[in-house]
Amino acid sequence: MHLDQDHHHYELDGKDEHSHLVCLSCGRVIEVDSEPFAEAAAAVGDTHGFEIASAQVELAGYCAKCRR
Repeated sequence: MHLDQDHHHYELDGKDEHSHLVCLSCGRVIEVDSEPFAEAAAAVGDTHGFEIASAQVELAGYCAKCRR
């Protein structure tokens, strides 16, 4: 995952599905369960008659430490 010019996040191709929370200040990456996002993607696909084959979710913001 390319975060910016100075930050990159690499991970092995694991079997557990997860999404990422990315801190825009320090570059910290937190892995979170992707099930809620998968359910939302499936619902959007159903609404539009579209079968979702894959989805990646990355949420950017500021971690608790950087917000202090």
